[in-house]
Formats: sequence, C-alpha cells, structure tokens
Amino acid sequence: MAVTTRGPVLTRPGRAAGSGDPLFKRLTLGLASAVILVVGAMLANMAWESRESLARFGWSFLGGQVWDPVHTVYGALPFIYGTLITSLIALLLAGTIGLGAALFLTEIAPGWLRTPLS
Repeated sequence: MAVTTRGPVLTRPGRAAGSGDPLFKRLTLGLASAVILVVGAMLANMAWESRESLARFGWSFLGGQVWDPVHTVYGALPFIYGTLITSLIALLLAGTIGLGAALFLTEIAPGWLRTPLS
C-alpha cells in the first residue's frame, strides 16, 4: 500500500519540515566525532604518562594488594576496589532518590507543587 502526501508539511510559514535535518545531522556527527577524539587523546595521554611506572612496576601494579613505600612494593587493587564499591553505592543511592522524586512528581504531587519542583 503506497502512502501519498499532499505537499510538504509546514512547521512555520514558508518553511518545510526537515529543512534543517542535514545541518543537524552534520553537526551531531561532528560533535560525536569530537567526543571520540577527545576520549582517544585522553587514553593516549594516560598511556604515555604511565610508561615509566609500568616499566618499573609492571602490570602487576593493578592486581597487587600490598602498598609498602618503604620496600617499593605498590599495588592498586584495594584502591580500585574501593573506588568501584563507592561508585556503586553512590549510583544506587542517587538512582533510588531520583526514581522516588520522579514518581512523587508524576503521581502524587499536586499541580501547584509539581511545576516549581520540576
């Protein structure tokens, strides 16, 4: 079954719908590419700056559990684990509070309170 239209859909007088789509598509593609380039540059910079410590301590630094500066034994696993657990707890708390606030605003809050809070 063929769909037919009766001319362009006008959003504003004299402008057809979708006339800015190619510009938006190029802008979005450019910004997405910029994000990928910035993340790549960050990874390259971190790899370059960590070359000396990796050469001295090796990859075991990431899995080591002992941090003893006196004997130059370093392990980052407890710090990585602590960061991940703390981030997980923060996400759970923020997600719970955010979901509760959203449900309150959409389902319970009266109109006079809903508008200024949202």
